[in-house]
Amino acid sequence: GKKTLFLVPYKALAEELKNTLTFRYPFVKLGISTGDYREIPVKRLGWEYDLIIVTYEKADMIRRESPDWLSKVGLIIVDEIHLIGESDRGALLDAVITKFLELGIQIIALSATISNPDEIAEWLRAELIISNHRPVKLLEGVYLPKHSRIYFYDPKPAEEEKIIVKEKSVEEFSTPAQTLLDYFTENFLEEVKKILGTKVKIEEIKSGSAKIITRTLSYDDFSQTLMEIFYDRLDNGKIGYFEVKKNPISGRGFIKHVLDLTYDLLSMAKKYGQLWQILIFRRSRKLSQTTAEKIANMLEKTGLSNLFPEAPNVARELLETVDEVTPLTESLASVLRRGVAFHHAGLTREERILVERAFRERKIGVIVATPTLGAGINLPARRVIIEHIVYDPLLGRNVLISVAHYKQRAGRAGRPGLDVVGEAVLIASNERNAIEFFQRYILGTPEPISSFLGVHLPILRAQVLAYIVSEEKRRPNFIDMISFFKKTFYYWQALRRNDTYAITSLEENLLKSMEDLLSWHYIEAYTDNHKLSDKEAIHKITNPSTRFSPTIIGRKISQLYLDPVSARELIKVLTKWRTERKARELELLYAINRTPDTLSMRMKLLTDLQTLARFVLNIPTSIKEHEDFVLLIPQRLRICLESLAKGQYIELSQEEEDLLASVASTAILLLWINEIPVKDILTPFSPNFSGGDFRELIRVSEWLLYCSRELASTLRLSPSFLKKIDILRERVEHGITEELLELVKIPDVGRVRARRLKQYGFDTLEKIAQASVSKLSIIPGIGETLARKIIDYARKRIGKTGY
Repeated sequence: GKKTLFLVPYKALAEELKNTLTFRYPFVKLGISTGDYREIPVKRLGWEYDLIIVTYEKADMIRRESPDWLSKVGLIIVDEIHLIGESDRGALLDAVITKFLELGIQIIALSATISNPDEIAEWLRAELIISNHRPVKLLEGVYLPKHSRIYFYDPKPAEEEKIIVKEKSVEEFSTPAQTLLDYFTENFLEEVKKILGTKVKIEEIKSGSAKIITRTLSYDDFSQTLMEIFYDRLDNGKIGYFEVKKNPISGRGFIKHVLDLTYDLLSMAKKYGQLWQILIFRRSRKLSQTTAEKIANMLEKTGLSNLFPEAPNVARELLETVDEVTPLTESLASVLRRGVAFHHAGLTREERILVERAFRERKIGVIVATPTLGAGINLPARRVIIEHIVYDPLLGRNVLISVAHYKQRAGRAGRPGLDVVGEAVLIASNERNAIEFFQRYILGTPEPISSFLGVHLPILRAQVLAYIVSEEKRRPNFIDMISFFKKTFYYWQALRRNDTYAITSLEENLLKSMEDLLSWHYIEAYTDNHKLSDKEAIHKITNPSTRFSPTIIGRKISQLYLDPVSARELIKVLTKWRTERKARELELLYAINRTPDTLSMRMKLLTDLQTLARFVLNIPTSIKEHEDFVLLIPQRLRICLESLAKGQYIELSQEEEDLLASVASTAILLLWINEIPVKDILTPFSPNFSGGDFRELIRVSEWLLYCSRELASTLRLSPSFLKKIDILRERVEHGITEELLELVKIPDVGRVRARRLKQYGFDTLEKIAQASVSKLSIIPGIGETLARKIIDYARKRIGKTGY
């Protein structure tokens, strides 16, 4: 009768895991919950399912609400536990696991890339189990273009790669061939006996038209040098090389080397009659797209695109099924047609899913991705090429990737059930560089993980509020809070390492969190049931007799899982509306674009300030809210924008940059809700800010509008204000003016079809219900089948039946 929670870091991973487990265990009542406010309520979630897959954030929400069914949970599985070392989500994960540890629930933590698992195990009071099993042997290597060779570390040389190939191609191979008859006679019977017993007999084996090719490493002076340098770290492994067949298309630099490695693998796949695939990691969106385009051109010119005859159908499916094209849609379709794709967060979710499915089904052979793919879903390939540098936005420059990130990407090499070997390849400029790569990455170990919870003030502040809300009945004091955070991995590790700075930082940031929450009126303080003033409370935070409880608004913020700083921005606007008795919707959109929740998206708009300035200054005057938008821009910023638009250099402060990004993202939402085509909105910013970023901005904005509505209700704003927020949220969700609200609620009718229905005179459900299928089906984008569905829906909604 026990239930299980399975914690994963990403929504895409949750969906993939659900599909896998549903297929394997169809008898299990399996559910998924990733934090969308429209999902099944937490109170019901555990009663309807026995195994629940949740994101880290949803797990935190469950622990905050402490539903009755939580007592039925007997096991919690935490996937990717090494992410506890990430600065943002790692701090959250640390707090979440600590909350579940308090309940005494058994926890199983999983990781493939962690160098200090003993510390995690000891903190969890768990038994450490280490498995070195890998279903597909991994060869990790370095490509030296000057030598035209990939130098691989083979951890298990005795496990030879055997490839079944068509007999007609055997004479082309320089490696010795063995017939299938020989292979089965020597090996197959012994393997069968291991499974079925020694008495089993094979009556007859007939030879087919295929042969077995054994592919083995060769050795030269440099491979011998590498083995001498690293002799004490090779175990029983060896370092050898494979020759690389370079592509005939001219080029230079890193992309040329990537083209060579791609051509080498796919030409070998063609020669051996295999269907191998390749995954390439590049450091930026622009480079991933440029590389994908060059590979697609090369495959087309060399005829290797013919290895993927289904690829044109994938491109066609993309163009036919996408709701509204983005600046990247046509570029993606162009490379897909030739068996190649690029993959990054700028693609919409639908585009990413299509690319991933096509790769899994082997309809395309190459994906060029940014590092976001390495941290997301499981998408293995025969060969993985890894760029060893990545752009660090905090430092403003390129840096070496960590060993952990290299290992994570290298782990994509080798497709279980399809490959017997996977290849992970770095590209070196010279022999010295190659030695460094073997030292740091191939034979190195991932960096030890550490939690950042104590120094991550935003996460800590939100967790302090959540703790006070969850412990409201007993009104905890500061000592109680310290006691809770002393159970975290952050504090446990600080004690073990005797890190007094880390311990002091935690205590100081807890104190700062309390001061913020008190001054923002999210919590209140009491001494002997006497409520303290804000000033008194701040001075007596650490006093054992001072106890804390949430205010009504503080409780609501925690229940909404809303960042306290984001809540502050929204509440400022709502209280202004109440004071002035006037609601300006654009003020709320602007507040949303000042919150931490939209920060990562806003920053992507700042890569080209001249383009950004022109975009903001050229918002069409025909848009209804244009006048209110102009009022958002301070005079000082407007002067800067005009200078930037002319190409003049202006030194902006960080505050001015943030203000500019907030105004620009507000402008994007403004154009969206006034039905400007997505492609027109995003073209100036693509690929740095494109379809995927835009959809995320829409999703977050819609959720923050939902939170605004809940806060407005808690603050007792008038029903007319609540209605305005509801309408604005629906407009942001669908990207429409108010007049289309009724039409977009019709299933399979998005904003484009809704606008066409109105243009053809079908602007109400009554008019649609009275229409004939023939009249409706002539509207572009609405065929006969959809016309019937639309008419049926309209008639049911207004109570009519029949045609």
